Amino acid sequence: MPIYQYICEFGHIHEEFQSIKEFDKNRLVECKECGNDMVSYFDTPPLGFVHQEPTTIGQLGEANFKALGKVKGEEMIAKQKEKKEEARKHSGLMDAETYKNVRKIANLNKKQQEKYIHTGKLPP
Repeated sequence: MPIYQYICEFGHIHEEFQSIKEFDKNRLVECKECGNDMVSYFDTPPLGFVHQEPTTIGQLGEANFKALGKVKGEEMIAKQKEKKEEARKHSGLMDAETYKNVRKIANLNKKQQEKYIHTGKLPP
C-alpha cells in the first residue's frame, strides 16, 4: 500500500497508509499536533525502474557500440580519429604541440630568437 502524506498550515506532517482506491486528494485530515485541517501533498514520487529503449543520443551510441562488438567498435573509432587528423592537416589548423611552440617563439627576446634561428632549438 502506498504512503500518503498530509501537511497542515504550520508544517506538521502526517503519513498514512491507504489503498489507492481509498485515497481522496480533497479529504481533510485533522492534525494530531495542532488540530488544524491537513491537506494531502506529494513529497517525492515513488520510483520504478523499467527496462527501456535508449532515449538519448549517448545511450543510443553505447547500444550501437555494444552491438558492433569490441573489435569492430575500436576499428571504427580508430578510422574516425584518422579522418579527423587528416581533416585537421588539410584545414591548416595547428595541433596543440605546434601551437605551444609558436607561442614560445613569439615570446622570445631578440637574442633568443637569433639563437633559435641558428640552432633550431627552443630554450627550455
